[in-house]
Amino acid sequence: MELDLDTKHLLASLLEKPEMVSHTHANILSELIQKYPYYQPLHLLLAKATVNESNANETLATASFYNNGNIIHQLIHSPEVLVVESDEV
Repeated sequence: MELDLDTKHLLASLLEKPEMVSHTHANILSELIQKYPYYQPLHLLLAKATVNESNANETLATASFYNNGNIIHQLIHSPEVLVVESDEV
């Protein structure tokens, strides 16, 4: 399954700057998870996108199943910490 160019750009920008994720991205992230259920970053981004929604517990539980709890906490509460500058690598 190939992603269209707009979806690729959106996903790349959300992965690059996770602090930009909002509830408006929840639908597309859910669709991507249906296509790529084992891609861990999608679960993290969906958990962040739905943190204030009614299904927050479900998406957080799923994200914690696929990822480290510390990463989920940082992504939701201080996502800027997760961004690594290219000169720091």
